[in-house]
Amino acid sequence: MLSDRRHLWMDGIEAIWMPGDECRTGMAELQAHCKHTVESAGPWTHQHMDPDLMKLHRRSAARGVLSRAIRAHIAPEVACTAASCLCHGEYYYGERPQIPLGLHLVDQAIVVLDVGGVAVVTSDRIAARHARAFVAAAQQTSRPVLPRDRRRDLRPTLRQLRILHLMSYGLTDEKIAAELTVTSRTVRNDVAGLYVMFEVQSRFELGAAYRGWFDGR
Repeated sequence: MLSDRRHLWMDGIEAIWMPGDECRTGMAELQAHCKHTVESAGPWTHQHMDPDLMKLHRRSAARGVLSRAIRAHIAPEVACTAASCLCHGEYYYGERPQIPLGLHLVDQAIVVLDVGGVAVVTSDRIAARHARAFVAAAQQTSRPVLPRDRRRDLRPTLRQLRILHLMSYGLTDEKIAAELTVTSRTVRNDVAGLYVMFEVQSRFELGAAYRGWFDGR
């Protein structure tokens, strides 16, 4: 495919990029026109962020484009580097095991799908709808990757972090318990402990305190 280095045009497919420079160039062209969000999910392990992609991420963030990424694993140095960019707390990085599919979703309308290392770009509405559902499901069941430069020395447990993350989506204690395969009492006990930890009196105050702490404020 694409042996002549030209985009292959056909119904539903805007481009096919081979690995390497062609993917970088294609993503740069795509993100230059992105106005809202770039959401990603994939099984890859990121030990070092590609410098060109990091520059691209910073430029997008400076324009107000929100970035959300879910990976099977994100190395701490990547999370810390990303946290220092001008995202104003609007970025999201999370990790979740067993993500079978790799894709980028641009403005919730354009899908860059990884097919055996080759990137297939499509704006097909059905493909975009499925991609949105896939990314949303991965984000709701992932856990946040925390940057190291915390201003408050709080130490929530992994389960408490997942509870806080699921609460931010408006899930009830019962739904959170079902998601985490624990009892509702366990969730309520953890939430009570979070009230004490963050020095708050309500779920609303807890959500605001968590968001501020996560953003490093």
